[in-house]
Amino acid sequence: MVFLFAVVVGVRGVDFGYHWDENKILKSVANSIESATLLPGWYNYPSLSYGIALAAVAPEAVSAMAEARSVIATDADKNLKKDRLAALSGDLAGVAFADYYKIRVRTIFLVLSMLSIIWVYVFLYIWRRRWWEALVAAIFLGTSWEVGYHARWIAPDAILMQFTALSLVTLFSALRSRRRRLFWLCASAVVAGLACGTKYTGALLLVPVLVVSATTVREDDFEAKRAPVFVWPVLLFAATFLLTTPGALVQPFRFLYDILGEMRHYQTGHGEHSIAPGFVHAYRMGEYLSLAAFSRYWPGAVLVFVLAIAGGWAVVRYHRRMAVVLLLVPVVYFVYMSAQRVMVVRNLMVLLPFLAILAARGLALIVERVPGRTAQIAVGAVVLVLTAANGAWLFTAAESIAERGEIDHRRNIARYLLDNPDQQFYLSFGAYDTIHSSMDDYPNVTLDRGEADRIMILTSDLGKWYGNRWGVYDMVSGSFEVNLEYYPSWKGDAKVFAVSPRAADKMWFEPPSPDEAVE
Repeated sequence: MVFLFAVVVGVRGVDFGYHWDENKILKSVANSIESATLLPGWYNYPSLSYGIALAAVAPEAVSAMAEARSVIATDADKNLKKDRLAALSGDLAGVAFADYYKIRVRTIFLVLSMLSIIWVYVFLYIWRRRWWEALVAAIFLGTSWEVGYHARWIAPDAILMQFTALSLVTLFSALRSRRRRLFWLCASAVVAGLACGTKYTGALLLVPVLVVSATTVREDDFEAKRAPVFVWPVLLFAATFLLTTPGALVQPFRFLYDILGEMRHYQTGHGEHSIAPGFVHAYRMGEYLSLAAFSRYWPGAVLVFVLAIAGGWAVVRYHRRMAVVLLLVPVVYFVYMSAQRVMVVRNLMVLLPFLAILAARGLALIVERVPGRTAQIAVGAVVLVLTAANGAWLFTAAESIAERGEIDHRRNIARYLLDNPDQQFYLSFGAYDTIHSSMDDYPNVTLDRGEADRIMILTSDLGKWYGNRWGVYDMVSGSFEVNLEYYPSWKGDAKVFAVSPRAADKMWFEPPSPDEAVE
């Protein structure tokens, strides 16, 4: 049910407009069709996302192939035949830029990404044998707004999250099964190869596979089979990666050039997503994971994060063999990302299945330790309230996307001003222009920026943004395609938001002109 809810709500908001990364993948699909070359031609990301997008053109490709066979069979004129086949190829390539195709690919990415909900449930159920504990983890992950909107994108991050969750299932199966341990280790290596084919950092999933192999060889008395236990997973990992990204072999120089370029990118910075490496980056990631990742409402997000810490303690204290499965990858990944100068929170999606599982384990620990039925019911009620709040927000956000053409910015700005009569507002040009014909109705609008308690800005007025800060942007009017605090330069439909003067000092926006102010 959680999976179905997440998919249905996700589909409702899948037509959200523009995304900066999608055109690169879709253009690669068009180029592949025109050139009949099944390579994207660029490798800043591995090629699995491109492959999924290319496979999504299958219905039109089958129809075009049938028509091509008809042309070949019926047209005697070679030149006419050549022209008609070229036209068919061009029409098929043009599908990659059609809106309906983009929505189709987004929907496929959404469904694949949301499989992480199922894998999280399966993992906890086969480990703990408690359906309610598994369901809690699935709910924490499936009702997260951050997961919900990232899963709609034609981008690799939520797909990587899904493979990460699947790898937990295969790794645990390897730990508990002595007779089929090598099979499950190989399955884990294949999943790690798919993860690496989705995003290069997915290669980290191979590390726990090798650790589990090393720690179980002696236990299983595999002395004579020591080499195969290590060799097969590595070979399968490499083979799977190369199947998803054959350009690593076919175009090795371009492959290396793009990877090195992406590494330089993360080491040098990226606009409003630039951040100081080390402690500052780690602090901001912790802020996001604790205050935003699992709920739009910070008390709920903090609750899940605190439960995850309790669950992590329980794993170290009572389930030490599981520490390799549940703690190794997130800790190493967190340390690695904190050393970079770019912080884009979609990179943190890979951590959320681990945190959801640990949070469910933490909640179960509390239920086990809290005496009395009443206390246990109270714990359940808190989770139920969080689930209802998160689910309602997912629905609200999706509806705002579906109905974004009907948003009345003037009405919403007016309501916000009237609801905050004790604060003075300074407005950017666009926000001011929206309501200036009725300025007499809003005595808390000031033309002196120095007197303002809050600054209200229309996104189209912005030239410089303030990124990666929780609690900065207070949405006044607009649709909720993303969390504006972490994607402030989102190039979607116009939005109006309010920020503090301190935050506004680090931004650039167009103020109202003196002439308009006089009018």
